[in-house]
Order: sequence, then structure tokens, then C-alpha cells
Amino acid sequence: MSGPWLASFPATLPEVSLTPLANGGSGSVVTCCELQWWFAVPRVGDRFGGAWYDRDTGEITMVRELAVPIVDTGMGDGTVQIGIDEWTRAPGTDDPPAYQRITLVAALTADRAEFRKVIMGDHSTQLGDSEFASAWSGGATCEVVDDGRFEPIGDRRYRTTAGIGAGAGIFELAIGQRSYRCLRALDLPAVDGTDEIGQPLIDLDSGRTLAYWQYRPTSWDADSDSWLTAHPDAEIVVDDLVFQRRNCTGRDEIALTVYALGLT
Repeated sequence: MSGPWLASFPATLPEVSLTPLANGGSGSVVTCCELQWWFAVPRVGDRFGGAWYDRDTGEITMVRELAVPIVDTGMGDGTVQIGIDEWTRAPGTDDPPAYQRITLVAALTADRAEFRKVIMGDHSTQLGDSEFASAWSGGATCEVVDDGRFEPIGDRRYRTTAGIGAGAGIFELAIGQRSYRCLRALDLPAVDGTDEIGQPLIDLDSGRTLAYWQYRPTSWDADSDSWLTAHPDAEIVVDDLVFQRRNCTGRDEIALTVYALGLT
């Protein structure tokens, strides 16, 4: 594989390991001012980017990186415009990656990063649209707190408590020769089978996302039983609801950001 989309990232998944340092309820707090979970801080001058890898094959499957420098929109409302180049490909093929330009209009408010408008290819949605309200609004605050909402009760098993924070323990993330202390977050609004889990690992020092992956409820996929059999230890259980570690592509993918890979 070659091309501009691989200019900034390793073509195959580096060695990645995760070591628990403290269970949920550590009381740790980290401020992450990124648009959740697009890795970009809506601020002029911010730099970001990420590459997704298929864990089964190690192949790169998607790249998102800054297309042009972030600029103020000039609207006087604190919004900036973020242009993103996105390339995607299916592992195991020699097909060239599909490309699209994504444009985000967003703002960093007193306590959160907010989307205001999203353009993907020829499709646009913005604040005030019903589609926008369901897909792009309602993000959590920048302060990510580990207040014990996710109480560990066994291997990859959790019980929710009266806590409200997304934090779920402190981990050491090692990527090649680099290592980081991270707050693990479980972005799960409701444990009722209607939401997937976004799991960022946020650097405790910088507040930037280093790695990210997702979990889907097993009820969403007809092949979930066979998939979990073929991928042992790739699930978590929250309040007896089983989630499988794969995203909307059906694959078990991990995203590594430019901050994790030392590319800033």
C-alpha cells in the first residue's frame, strides 16, 4: 500500500498493550476538550489525526487527518471550521481507499466541545435539524471523572452505580516503545441495549485521546455468537448486557491518534 493517506501513519498496527493500574472509582479527573470522539479540539491552531487498524489482520483501514489549518468562521460566536481528509479501505483487498472530505463547524464553550454543523461529502446537517439533534448533539462535558459509575465485578464485567462519570479506571497504554498513563472512559449514556460504547483512552497529562475503540450490544448483530466464539476475550458485560468489541464495519478495530504515535 502507498499513497498520501499513509504518509503520516504506520501501514500496520504497532504492538499495543494495556495494563490496569487502578480500578474504577479512582477519583481521577482529566479535562479532554476534544469533539467526542473525533480527536479534534475546536480551536485555531489545534493539530490532530488518527488511524484505524483491524486487529485481526493488523492492516490500516481508515485515516482521518487535518486537511487545512483550523480557522475561525468569522461568525463572532466562537465557532471554527475544521476540514478533515478521510480515507477508508477494507482489509484484505488491493482496492484503492475511498476518499471523502469532512467539514465540521464547532465551538469550545465553557464546559464542552460542541458540533454546530457537519458536512460529509454532499450531505450537510446543522444545529436545529432533527437529524443533527439525534446524531451530533448532547455530548458530555470536557471533564471526564472516574467516580465509580462502572464498578468491576469480574473479568470484563461491570455493574453501574449511582455515579455519573464516564471514567473506568487508570491504565498504562504501551505502543511500541512509548507508554502513557491513561484514564479509560466508557461513553455509554444508557445501559438498555440502545447505545454502543465508545471507549477512549485519555492521556492523564495532556488530556488528549490516545486510543479509541467501540463495543456493540450483541443484540445488534445476528452473527454475534459466532463472532465472540472466534474472538475470545473481546467482550465486556455491563449490568448483564453483553457488548462485543467491534464497530459498525463489523470488525474489531482500534484507532491510534497522532499523540499516541508521537507524530505531533
